[in-house]
Amino acid sequence: MSKLAWELGLPGLVLFAWLYAALGITALLGVRRGRGVARAAALAGAALLVVLVPWLLVTFVLDYPAVAVATWTLAGLAAAAAAADPRPAARAET
Repeated sequence: MSKLAWELGLPGLVLFAWLYAALGITALLGVRRGRGVARAAALAGAALLVVLVPWLLVTFVLDYPAVAVATWTLAGLAAAAAAADPRPAARAET
């Protein structure tokens, strides 16, 4: 976090913290609304965000490409699960 604060200043640090809070809330919504694989992806995204917060206090881990790709991919999957319709799909009448 100190590297982020050094490079972007206090406004950048606040925006980054807001982004992580929004992604955390979105991931939790994805866990509640998702079904099957979507719920698992949202849970993985939420778990990764929980692990990254203390890790970011020690080092700016998003500088490592593998961690950055995994973070944003799972965050995107969690957001997609949160956007899913929470109602069960209606069966087609034939």
